[in-house]
Amino acid sequence: MERFEQNGHLTDEALSSLVSGGLDELSRLEVSEHLSYCDRCLDRYLALLSKSALEAPAHSCREPLMLRIRRSALRVLESRLATAAAAVIIVVSLWSGGGIGALLELPAKITAIPTSFSESFAEYKQEKSTAGSFFDHLGDWMNGSENNIKTNFGGK
Repeated sequence: MERFEQNGHLTDEALSSLVSGGLDELSRLEVSEHLSYCDRCLDRYLALLSKSALEAPAHSCREPLMLRIRRSALRVLESRLATAAAAVIIVVSLWSGGGIGALLELPAKITAIPTSFSESFAEYKQEKSTAGSFFDHLGDWMNGSENNIKTNFGGK
């Protein structure tokens, strides 16, 4: 059987044998190599393939794939809900403990520019020795010392 025409393209007989599986291993490799770079022969081969019955898959993968997509979407939704719930819990605990008030006062303290470094350091030292930090108050709140919190955060 002649596989190639005079112009270098595959013969119709070679393409038909390739579709039906009638070529030996060496001939099949040679024809496949030609199809890898010759668009004209590849178009003819694809036209022959579309006429023949293509193999159907043994089973559909649609249902398992859709199940995996649904599970993945559910995990993403759960993750987002957990993040939002954690954010709400943090805000509520800061609000009820007076932490929000301390955070709101912070910009006013930052914008007060001292006239000299020595004054600012002296003021800082004075405030540090009497007031305590936000985290000290947070520790008091966690331990249940409400009197400390009310006096330091302006409560009654």
